[in-house]
Amino acid sequence: MKNSIMKTLALCLAMACLLAVPASADTIGGGTISADALNLRTEASLTAPVKLLVPGGAFVLVEEQKNGWTRIVYEGTVGYVSSQYISYTESAEGQYGFAAVVTGTDVRMRGGPSTSDNVIGHFDEGAQLTVLGVSGSWLKVATESGAGGYIRSDLLKYSTDVGESAGTSYVNPATLGEQIVATAKEYLDYRYVWGGMSTAGFDCSGFVNYVYKQYDYSMNRVAQSIYSNDGVSVEKENLEPGDLVFFGYSGTSVSHVGMYIGDGQMIHASSSDGKVVITDLSGYYSRMYVGAKRII
Repeated sequence: MKNSIMKTLALCLAMACLLAVPASADTIGGGTISADALNLRTEASLTAPVKLLVPGGAFVLVEEQKNGWTRIVYEGTVGYVSSQYISYTESAEGQYGFAAVVTGTDVRMRGGPSTSDNVIGHFDEGAQLTVLGVSGSWLKVATESGAGGYIRSDLLKYSTDVGESAGTSYVNPATLGEQIVATAKEYLDYRYVWGGMSTAGFDCSGFVNYVYKQYDYSMNRVAQSIYSNDGVSVEKENLEPGDLVFFGYSGTSVSHVGMYIGDGQMIHASSSDGKVVITDLSGYYSRMYVGAKRII
């Protein structure tokens, strides 16, 4: 009986020790978006809903990198982006400026990013601070008065995610066309397959159909039918991101379609390149140009 009681006490003590271990820190560093713009998604999947569009050059906090995806925080909103479009750094300062809220009681602010640094302040749950930088698992923060220091990131929650629910709607400053282009770019280098309409492979019309379907737009299956029946015609000088551009060997016959992305370029599933690529609308494609349609 005595041995049984001692074993129970030992188990309880072990459980208490495990519960006392602090949760893993949220951040591992910072990063910069290297793409022109990048979709921030709810999950680590190309089919997950888009929260918002992160502009190129934006500074973000990095929470995790796994299986080609990075979980980031942009202006207080948490989501996932493709890892190939983010330049990671462990420490960065003075590039953020969004709000974070303290989640614990008697949370300590320190003079540096370490528990060995002096405690320079105490905060209770609900206190709002401004994020100024990151150093691994620590965030550099400041109060309204400007006093600053470091707090472990797992003791903070970003203000835009406080109370977030499945029904939350996100305000996206980008145009819908820019969002669609950002989605299309996530499929760069996916292989060309004649008749393909999935990530296993795309042909030209299959590619634009697949991208637009993610935004609840349906269109005809082949390039000629899309050009003849879908959207509204757009003059070449008035092209906007997301518009579809068409090419053929005669003035009216259409044999190829791509998506205009701006700056005189399109993204398309190219049979000659064997994959999804970005190409200038000049030279060969200028000579073969038939017209453009705006679907949205």
